[in-house]
Amino acid sequence: MSVKTFFGDTIIEVLLATTIFSFVAISSMVIINNNTNNLEANLELTMARTEVDAQAEAIRFIHDAYVAENDFSFSESNSSVLATRSAYHRLWERMTNSNVSAAQGLLSETSTPTALMSCKNYYEGNDSIYAANRHAFAVNTRSLATVVNKTDPNWYTVSNLNKVIVPALSPTDPNNKFGQATTYPRVVYGNAKEEGSQPSSESLISDNSTEVKSVEGIWVIVIPQQDTVASTSRPQFYDFHIYTCWYGPGRQTPTTIGTILRLYNPRYKS
Repeated sequence: MSVKTFFGDTIIEVLLATTIFSFVAISSMVIINNNTNNLEANLELTMARTEVDAQAEAIRFIHDAYVAENDFSFSESNSSVLATRSAYHRLWERMTNSNVSAAQGLLSETSTPTALMSCKNYYEGNDSIYAANRHAFAVNTRSLATVVNKTDPNWYTVSNLNKVIVPALSPTDPNNKFGQATTYPRVVYGNAKEEGSQPSSESLISDNSTEVKSVEGIWVIVIPQQDTVASTSRPQFYDFHIYTCWYGPGRQTPTTIGTILRLYNPRYKS
């Protein structure tokens, strides 16, 4: 009788101990996994903010350099003056003009309703939310120093300017560089070696190319004063809306951060 009791108690104790151990082990794994996801999410958030700041600083640099050169008092009817205008002038005009040499203008009438969308809605389909229809773009921050040294006015074609102020195109256009973030919002540069469908991390870090490979989960939209592109008077200022949208680790809802940069039009006349 005592032997049966002994063995019965042992089995119960073993099962109880196993249950407690399993519960502790699973709970520990869940906690570790959550902590890892939170750490990665915080890192992605920091990197996304860095990308947003980089876009804002590049846009501010173009504006401030343009103003510093006093290159905004030219006559728009004087073709010879137009041909010698500065690189900063051309870049600022590309961002704030509704039509540059018959190219798609980059001014937008409304900002992006990020609260009402998932990230893929901005890159898939062809409705009013889509990046191309909102005239979204991103600045190639690596090429600014190269562009401002261009002395040949014939270099400043729409095609070349679009390498610096990269516009979003139709999702079916093979030249479209905008898409969802594979990790965090970023501008990817260079012709990195492919590993499957994605470039390797090592090649991305070591690539010092000035060519934009893709723009993932980040975009800029310019809205003029009075929220209308059709206004005949020059706007007093432009609001640059810089948005991001991506899915953090273990997240089912998108993470979005952004900022609004207001820059005043140096050619504004009241």
